[in-house]
Amino acid sequence: MPEAAVADGDLNMPPGFRMTELGSLPSDWSVKQIQEICTVTIRTRGLSLPGTVNFIPMKLIPDGAITAASYRKVSLRELRSGVFCERGDILVPKITPCFENGRLGIVPEGDNDPFFATTEVFPLKPGSEVDRYFLFYVLTERGLRRELASKMEGTTGRRRVPKHVLLTRAVPLPPLEEQRAIARVLRTIQRAKEATEKVIAATRELKKSLMHHLFTYGLVPITQTSGVSLKETAIGVISEQSILTRIGDVCEHPQYGMTAEAAKDGDLKLLRITDIQDSGVNWNAVPFCNAHGSAVAKYLLRPGDVVVARIGATTGKSFLVEGCPPTTYGSYLIRLRARPEKIDPRFLKYFTETGMYWSQIDAAKGGKLKLGVNIPILQGLVLPAPAIEEQRRIAATLAVVDAKMRAEERGIQSLSELFHTLLRDLMSGRRRVRGTEGSAEATTRDGDRS
Repeated sequence: MPEAAVADGDLNMPPGFRMTELGSLPSDWSVKQIQEICTVTIRTRGLSLPGTVNFIPMKLIPDGAITAASYRKVSLRELRSGVFCERGDILVPKITPCFENGRLGIVPEGDNDPFFATTEVFPLKPGSEVDRYFLFYVLTERGLRRELASKMEGTTGRRRVPKHVLLTRAVPLPPLEEQRAIARVLRTIQRAKEATEKVIAATRELKKSLMHHLFTYGLVPITQTSGVSLKETAIGVISEQSILTRIGDVCEHPQYGMTAEAAKDGDLKLLRITDIQDSGVNWNAVPFCNAHGSAVAKYLLRPGDVVVARIGATTGKSFLVEGCPPTTYGSYLIRLRARPEKIDPRFLKYFTETGMYWSQIDAAKGGKLKLGVNIPILQGLVLPAPAIEEQRRIAATLAVVDAKMRAEERGIQSLSELFHTLLRDLMSGRRRVRGTEGSAEATTRDGDRS
């Protein structure tokens, strides 16, 4: 979306551009309010409904500009509330945090049954002068979302974008053929991102299957598992050659984290549960700690430490420290420090991702978030412990899969950054694309081709 408008007569206005309420735009573009190019779909009076309908709940409206929403079949009796919508409508969430999080979807093709969606969306039907996918991408632009979110009304946690605020929002409108070209460019990036996401999903499934195999059979080829003798244990079936041990027997005494307040700067970082994400820890985002004194030394993390969340929705979630700035850890974490002659730290970390581990964690919690886990519970957790060299080889095998996932995740991040950069440039005319179906010629704002 164009940047803030500049004063009339700005000498930096490039040739072929004019000043609009959205800032400088190409002279052959117009500016229209959403209500001028769309209608809000409503159910035709007297429309009869069959016994089943297609329903799109909020959770099936995608985020990340994937375009098509998914739906499920419900009987008319099950449909307690919903807004009528039609194939091709753009579903714009109006409630926090779904709106700010970027949820947006297009009603897909389906059978002949009518569609309904959650009442927390506006179903927009694009008119003839706007390309559906172009408008979809306009509505994903972060600046537009932030502006509309700032005008939400209602109480905390139930704030909504008013209908008139959305409909009176002005948007740039290039010629129709250029709209289609812009949409094609952005959809190409999205398809590449979706393909990468499928690779990541498949790699996760591979890792899950591989962990089950390695912690059950050890380093035995799949074709030779029939020759492995197994035994039933309290944590599941494992190889006869594996010895069960307890975390307390292969780790130093676990250590609770320190109670300290986060600070904007300091000499030490303070790792918290919320800093541990599926993709790891972004150390640049970890706050500092305002604690001082010699007692802090016992809380310092070092490579090979495994920290475990001990309470809340993420109870049991773990993180292996492989390298970090000088860092302590918060009181809702417990540190496990492996005895290297007995257990490989990476093997220990991978164990905390297995079903064997999680079944014990869930049993300790008793299904109640508030119970969490404590040091005695962690010390008592049982795990298979093959010879240390085999542990290292198992960990190295799984590390290869993790490296593949990290590489794909970096690709996702790069594609996402490219998407939003191009989205901003294309919607402002800073970069132009023109062409017919299947081809496009891009030029920059200064007229250079790219």
